[in-house]
Amino acid sequence: SIIDLRQQLIYDDLEIKERLEATLKEVMEEKRIVITFIGQYSAGKSSIVSALSNRNDIKIDADIATSSATEYILDDQIILVDTPGLYTGNQEHDDITLEAINKSDMLVYCITNELFDSITIKDYKKWVYEKNYRNKMLLVINKMSREVGEYENLKENYIESINRALNPYDIQDVTSTFIDAKDYLEGVAYDDEEFIEISRMDDLKNKINKIAAEKGILSKLDTPIKAISNLIDEALKNSLDNKLDRNQLELVNSILSELEDTKSIIRRKMRVTVSENLSIIESYANKKAVQIGSESFEFNEYEFNSLIEKTCLKI
Repeated sequence: SIIDLRQQLIYDDLEIKERLEATLKEVMEEKRIVITFIGQYSAGKSSIVSALSNRNDIKIDADIATSSATEYILDDQIILVDTPGLYTGNQEHDDITLEAINKSDMLVYCITNELFDSITIKDYKKWVYEKNYRNKMLLVINKMSREVGEYENLKENYIESINRALNPYDIQDVTSTFIDAKDYLEGVAYDDEEFIEISRMDDLKNKINKIAAEKGILSKLDTPIKAISNLIDEALKNSLDNKLDRNQLELVNSILSELEDTKSIIRRKMRVTVSENLSIIESYANKKAVQIGSESFEFNEYEFNSLIEKTCLKI
């Protein structure tokens, strides 16, 4: 069975066992908060890291500029990790990024103003909902200056588009920000305060600091668990050299994902139903409350209890 296979993987796969031991040793010894930047290879991860760390020696290119996971220390308390990204067409780059994720306390998922495509939306959902990095992730929409229009209008339109792609989930499930790292770097280079301001990099810095302050230490507690889980999943996938077994595993994962989507839809419908029906009781209570002290005030406890019972039954 899959359960028995999972239990044996770490003991039977020497390579996975050694990687797991090395990873756990590294994450347990690292006292600083490790924040890794992942997502689209062209989303400007290197530009964002450069802007955050005030480093002008980070290679920035339209193509895949980062071929390794590179660390940059921020205020001796936070480590920013720049990666090649995922689905670059280079398996080595993907492996480097996945290895960096296993050692991370938090993730910054980067996309551009072109938003999600069919591959990145699936990948994003995997990390947020399947791998449960929801409370350990920040979504960054970069390269905002590519679009013409008012920032708030663009942001509103982007949120609407992202929510359609995420359905039944919501962009508010994680902290998000809309920036343009290139504007910030140019603003710094030419001492242009307007460029720095419209880049909205201050919003990203504030949110990273806030998340690190509020969740940083707590996020480190389950980093070893995430590393173990990710490596076991990897070992399980590698061990299934039979195509039928792999297809069956993918089917099971697909069913589980569909189940989670359905549960999320049901939860949302339940919240709406409860809210709509409780508003009837609130309306009744408010109406009576404003009459207190006046001659017209009259309260029928039986009527009120009947309304509550009827509402509960309806819910």
